[in-house]
Amino acid sequence: MNTPETTTSSLDIGIGGMTCASCSARVERALKKVPGVQEATVNLATESARITFAPGEQMEARLRRAVRDAGYEPRTPAQMDAVEDASPWAGFAPVAIGLLLSAPLVLPMLGDLFGQHWMLPAWVQFMLATPVQFILGARFYKAGWHALLALTGNMDLLVAIGTTAGWALSMWLWLTAAPGTMPHLYFEGSAVVVTLVLLGKFLEARAKRQTTTAIRALHALRPDVAHLIGLDGEVDVPVAEVLVGDRIVVKPGERFPVDGTLLEGQTQVDESMLTGEPLPVLREPGDKLTGGSINGEGRVVLQVTAVGSETVLSTIIRLVEDAQAAKAPIQRLVDQVAAVFVPGVLVVALATLLTWLWWAGAPFETAVIHAVAVLVIACPCALGLATPAAIMAGTGVAAKHGILIKDAQALELAHKVDIVAFDKTGTLTLGRPTLTALVAVDGVDEATLLKAAASLQSGSEHPLARAVVIAAKDKGLVFDAPDNVRAVPGRGSEGEVGGRSYLIGSLRWMEELGVALGPLAARATALQQQGATVSVMAERTTAGLSAAGPSQGANALLGGSEDTQCPAWGPYVLRALMAFGDEPKPGAQAALAVLRARGIKPVMISGDNRGAAEAMARRLGLRPEDGEVMAEVLPGDKAALVAKLKLEGPRTTRSGERGGAHPSTVAMVGDGVNDAPALAAADVGLAMGNGTDVAMHAAGITLMRGDVGLVAAALDISGRTVAKIRQNLFWAFAYNVAGIPLAALGYLNPVVAGAAMAMSSVSVMANALLLKRWRPPEA
Repeated sequence: MNTPETTTSSLDIGIGGMTCASCSARVERALKKVPGVQEATVNLATESARITFAPGEQMEARLRRAVRDAGYEPRTPAQMDAVEDASPWAGFAPVAIGLLLSAPLVLPMLGDLFGQHWMLPAWVQFMLATPVQFILGARFYKAGWHALLALTGNMDLLVAIGTTAGWALSMWLWLTAAPGTMPHLYFEGSAVVVTLVLLGKFLEARAKRQTTTAIRALHALRPDVAHLIGLDGEVDVPVAEVLVGDRIVVKPGERFPVDGTLLEGQTQVDESMLTGEPLPVLREPGDKLTGGSINGEGRVVLQVTAVGSETVLSTIIRLVEDAQAAKAPIQRLVDQVAAVFVPGVLVVALATLLTWLWWAGAPFETAVIHAVAVLVIACPCALGLATPAAIMAGTGVAAKHGILIKDAQALELAHKVDIVAFDKTGTLTLGRPTLTALVAVDGVDEATLLKAAASLQSGSEHPLARAVVIAAKDKGLVFDAPDNVRAVPGRGSEGEVGGRSYLIGSLRWMEELGVALGPLAARATALQQQGATVSVMAERTTAGLSAAGPSQGANALLGGSEDTQCPAWGPYVLRALMAFGDEPKPGAQAALAVLRARGIKPVMISGDNRGAAEAMARRLGLRPEDGEVMAEVLPGDKAALVAKLKLEGPRTTRSGERGGAHPSTVAMVGDGVNDAPALAAADVGLAMGNGTDVAMHAAGITLMRGDVGLVAAALDISGRTVAKIRQNLFWAFAYNVAGIPLAALGYLNPVVAGAAMAMSSVSVMANALLLKRWRPPEA
């Protein structure tokens, strides 16, 4: 997959032949040595590499050559798809042959348990073990040889050296035995170890395919054919030929092939695979439709708005793949261990051999067997799989429930969050405010003012502006075309309607401009206490003043210079108050209670005045007296407020004890363009999927539906994924720390050591796959 940017490109390459953390580290080093490569990350669980590089001549070919020169197979996208789509039993044939050849060698061992002592003839053991060692085990020799050429080591090298030593020792004992005697041979040890390792790799490969089921399920949502309305009527065409602006028919029960806007008909749409929302959603003309969702009972016509990589489904797939390809910060420790693991094991095995020979005075064959056990039991595979396997399973199941984690660092940090800051409008509330009251000064016609206000704000996308326009339309008012409309971020807007100049904005802006509320001050306070957001409408009078008068200050606030020529408008005159009401999102109060029960402090950030903000906060179950409300915050100040929350720390700890401030991990939840700086400034940014692309780009986690309950769910899956990573790393380290000394001391024979090594990586994958059973916690 190529993703060109202005100065860099990225490429994903499938890699065959990697078996352990040492392998992935070696490929990573080889790729980083290619001139022009800026970053390379190799993922053992996905068997792929993601490389960021400066564009250059034949760069892709050079990168693939670097992989091959390192001793591994660069795969094409078609080969990667073939591996993912392979049968669950693909690759089992070598394992089956190994089991058939090894079983007779193990039978005498089983007979010993029942007091039956017998052995196969030496030549029979040789005939059974040799094909297993050198034909089925050829992959270990090949990969181990490439590792030696690169002056590194890997799991294959350890298995090749260990099993070859066991086979060679058996040959030496057999050939040097006195005529007529039957020496104890170790052919069964080498054959069984090779077979068990092959079995472990087969089971591991099956588990890896299960971790990618989420991605494969998302790919399966893409239909191959679309019903295009062309010049000759309805015709079926490949989805790849559909263009933006085309009209497409979608029949009942079919998936929408692309993103679009509904033109004709209405239907219930199943979006569960994209958003996690189990109930169908009603869609009517003018509503947006997402490719991959399922049409309900109606035949509908949509106009295409996005195709190919620009669709929502493609974005979801890309985000999940990015998260699974990324390397979590905790993986750095594993990389450092992997760099010295195999050389360290070789040193321990040599020390074991020499110690048993010289210090313990054991026979040569005993010393060799103990050294072989050390080589065979060491398992860098589990170390390499511990982190990526858990990340793949965690991000996959999260995507299934509408939580897109695009940043491995966000995944690792989210479970530490102890403060969650929410933007109010559109995040905690429905974001659809209505004009609940228009209070005009005495002697002024309310309908005239409403018409002027709606005309001035008819081109604005601000929620309050839309509320004014909707209220005017409901009254059947006809708008006039405004002139010289200018917006002041975080304050309001100004313009001319019908030759008169109006300002509509916040109480703070009016105070800055010196607009006194006069007789309406008490009414404004009462409306705020009821939870309403109050805006003020004022008019400039024609008092014959120049631009140096009061309008000059407003012009500076609007970004103009003091020399800008303005109309000869005079002082500001109050015309009306406008009160807006919004409703909390369903389930928002319960979701905030869940966060508080987890020991996390919720904070609401609002641009409203304190009275209105605190009234809404109480409806949401927040506690203004505990600092859970931040009011009168300008959009540009949200990022600074997030930074302040980081330093101040929560007033309650996770254990529920109130204490002093301590550095906090802060998450920010928002949906608008003005939330993007705060989302980027937070330790973890969560963007609502019903928000803007800018917000989703700035956030590390995207919630595909505007459900506040998904915030707690995102933190929960983060915690569970990190817990799986830690469990996997603990068992991987503990296994090697305990197993290698036991093998060196002679408590484990090579067969038991080989079985333990094979099962260690399988157990890590199985533990990670338990995440697939995760469900979002109920509020």
